[in-house]
Amino acid sequence: IRPTSVLTDADGRFVLTGLGPGQHTVQVTYAGYIGRGAGVTATTTTEAPTREAEVLMRTGGVMHGRVLAADGAPVEGAMVFAQRRVEQGRVGTPVAEGLAPGVPGPRFVSIGAPAQTNAQGEFTTEAVEPGPYYLRATAPSIQGREPSPGSGITTKALPTYLPGTTEPAAALQTTARAGESADVGDIRLQFVSAFRVGGVVVDETGQPMEGVRVRLVPADAARDALPMTGSTAHSAAGGEFSLSGVL
Repeated sequence: IRPTSVLTDADGRFVLTGLGPGQHTVQVTYAGYIGRGAGVTATTTTEAPTREAEVLMRTGGVMHGRVLAADGAPVEGAMVFAQRRVEQGRVGTPVAEGLAPGVPGPRFVSIGAPAQTNAQGEFTTEAVEPGPYYLRATAPSIQGREPSPGSGITTKALPTYLPGTTEPAAALQTTARAGESADVGDIRLQFVSAFRVGGVVVDETGQPMEGVRVRLVPADAARDALPMTGSTAHSAAGGEFSLSGVL
């Protein structure tokens, strides 16, 4: 059965038609209210084809701000995550950003769907439960220009916490309040130099090999947490390969 949707009327009432017998989940969403993915279950039968379902919506809090590049320019298409900090370190606790189960220390767990910035770099989160949050912006597609053509060196945006740090311990805490939209200010993305690595794959006789998968692996485990977009490539007809965005 395909999902069906309707809008409520002035009294908040709705009618869903064309449903067959069985169990159905009623989910309700409305800007500023918590209810995404939540709902009630109603069971219809041939003897009782109509059921009443009442869904209680809770007022949530939203947060809005901007994502900027290092030069102050707005960043379009960045994703902003509202995260909760969890002080847990035992096996079996929720796995969060960058930490494996059982690793002591703070963890950051994303709540709800991320918000995306517009052409002005502005974002507004979906409604969340009131309380403290940390905002984290990512823009993997944002890449700067080469300082000199052909150098193979560019700049790459790193996941950045409000107000502009890659270190979770230095992240600024903000608060979501029920029925309010909190202005959190600007998240200034942090950039690092990114490089291009290339070469030629040959066999034991020195002949170029096409279609070979080449993967670049960090030399030390400490760099595993850094994003490595473009860390795999396949060699071309002449054996050439190129890996870009390497940190």
